[in-house]
Amino acid sequence: MPIPAEAAIPFRILIDENIIRGFSSDVNRCLSRKKFKCMLMGMNSDKKHRHQGQLVKILIIILSFLIILAITLMITLPKIKASFDTSGVIPLIKQHLNDKESQQKELLLSLYFPIVSSNDSSHRYTKTSVMIKNDSLIVHNFIEKLINAVPQGALIEGAISFIPPQTTLIGYSAVNSIGYVHFSGEFLNATIYEEGTSLRYEQVRKNLRENFSLVDVVFIINDEVINQ
Repeated sequence: MPIPAEAAIPFRILIDENIIRGFSSDVNRCLSRKKFKCMLMGMNSDKKHRHQGQLVKILIIILSFLIILAITLMITLPKIKASFDTSGVIPLIKQHLNDKESQQKELLLSLYFPIVSSNDSSHRYTKTSVMIKNDSLIVHNFIEKLINAVPQGALIEGAISFIPPQTTLIGYSAVNSIGYVHFSGEFLNATIYEEGTSLRYEQVRKNLRENFSLVDVVFIINDEVINQ
């Protein structure tokens, strides 16, 4: 009995433009989609492998650089340290840092003392530098320096002080750039350098204004405000 032609199974399968002859169109479409998916999966897999390979190369380069840098430092660091020790740079740096720290703890200020030739002549001021500890008592300590003996450098120039030497500082405060100075009663004692007391007030005001930028100075003597 002869086999119908539509039931015959071809012995040879030809592929032409992704269509397999001898099978139905549905089968061909299914095979084409599977082939396309396989191609996409293969491409994605290749890209992933290439990306991983690039990351590995970058990591190897970075690791090699770090190893070379570490070896270089191990070799050169002792030589660099020896060079610094020989040149004396490190002691100089330490000295500079210590000086800077010391300057921050102390402030350079100027003491003003009058120079007069006689009681009848006008006077001028000379100044001498003084280091005062830079803390909350800086103005108090500065006034203490002012009412003490005239420094040697100013004495050589002929400087004196209108402030009586027995004067003591009782206290100091400042509000709104106005200084309040409380002296003992000896501040009003007579001296050979002036008639009256106006010049001693002037000397204190000049020193405080020049160094601390005060607008005015109020004097308190024996708990009493003095209008000067």
